[in-house]
Amino acid sequence: MISLKVISKSGGGANQVSMNEILLKEASVVRIGLSKEQIKGMRRVGNDLVITAVSGEVITIREFFASFNGNKNDLVLSDDKDGLWLAGFGEGQGDLVVGYTGIDSIEPLLLHQDFNFGVLPWLVGGGLAVAGAAGGGGGGGGQQLPVLPLAASGDTTPPARPTVNPANASSITGTAEPGVIVKVTDSAGKEIGSATVAPDGSYVVHPTTPPPHGMELRVVAVDRAGNVSPDARTTVDSTPPQMPTVDPTDGSPITGAMMLYGRVFTSS
Repeated sequence: MISLKVISKSGGGANQVSMNEILLKEASVVRIGLSKEQIKGMRRVGNDLVITAVSGEVITIREFFASFNGNKNDLVLSDDKDGLWLAGFGEGQGDLVVGYTGIDSIEPLLLHQDFNFGVLPWLVGGGLAVAGAAGGGGGGGGQQLPVLPLAASGDTTPPARPTVNPANASSITGTAEPGVIVKVTDSAGKEIGSATVAPDGSYVVHPTTPPPHGMELRVVAVDRAGNVSPDARTTVDSTPPQMPTVDPTDGSPITGAMMLYGRVFTSS
């Protein structure tokens, strides 16, 4: 079973969860024992987050997208080799585009509190603390950490929606904010390519696996803070146009017929 920990944002207390469906009743950080590569996909259903692992296991976090006293919930992936990754979600219901930002600790995600040393092992990246570490012990366990100022909330504004040109199976092009990363996913929600947007605002993504003709592609922009833009969509057109016709000519002009909106190139 996948490891799950629910950490209260208001108190820092953590609960180990041994079930695949949980209900949040206060603003929380949900820490899940998976790496990015072990996530097959995520969906939003109402206010619920549904996570499907590559293994086929499904985890449902009820009321994840609900706001508790104006505070949102956060999802953090935790892997011994890959560290901690804060998930950022695209807009809308159904399949979600997810961006990840590496973090050293979940403490900046919590609300301003005094924290006991017994709670700290749940917050810091690295190995997972055993359940007994949160107890604090007996007579000498009253020492308190100094109040730590929270890290700045940072950039929470998503990038503008990118543009995407009509695409063939070999490259996807368009424009977006310079410096952000554009990610392209297929109709199943699988990422098939990404690229950093050039200073002039242009990008070119060459898919790792060419998508088939007629498949709808989704393109999003992800900034350094992990904010995800609304998606832009295009449909793959990998079918060449029909052969044009050319009328008898003496070379000037050259006339004929071809499909609407196509372009004709001549060579000698």
